[in-house]
Amino acid sequence: MPNMAGDSQHCAACEAQTDEAFSRLQELVDALPAMEEKGRLLVRAKQAESVVRQAESFQTCKSLLGQADDRLAEARSALVQAEAVEEGVDEARRAVLHAASLRGFRVGPLQNAETMLCECLASSPFANLDEARLACMEKTVLAELEKEVSDYRESYAEALKLCESLV
Repeated sequence: MPNMAGDSQHCAACEAQTDEAFSRLQELVDALPAMEEKGRLLVRAKQAESVVRQAESFQTCKSLLGQADDRLAEARSALVQAEAVEEGVDEARRAVLHAASLRGFRVGPLQNAETMLCECLASSPFANLDEARLACMEKTVLAELEKEVSDYRESYAEALKLCESLV
């Protein structure tokens, strides 16, 4: 003879589990607009970081070219002085050629960095570098936001899978 009391208790437990699963899914669905906004903020902050990193790379290349320009100017000045006293001219000319070569090695990377910065900025939602800098987040805030969005996606996927298995 079947145990009717046990079956009804089992069904009540199943129903409670189903209700709980669908309630959790509803909570997550209700939170979706807020999480979508947080996702947009996260994307914007990451785009801003990308633009700022590219600007920093450009500034580094610009600084290195400036240093090479200074070195070349010093070598040229030393050449003028060597020619004036007619001593060490060959060595001074080699120093100028060397400095000019080093400077040449800095031009291409600067041009590439500038092009990449322009492309990065153009493909971003920012009108200029200052706007991108303002959209950057502190690393800890960014990491917390990333975790929150990731955790939400994971919870949503788990809740949806559970509800699908219950139907």
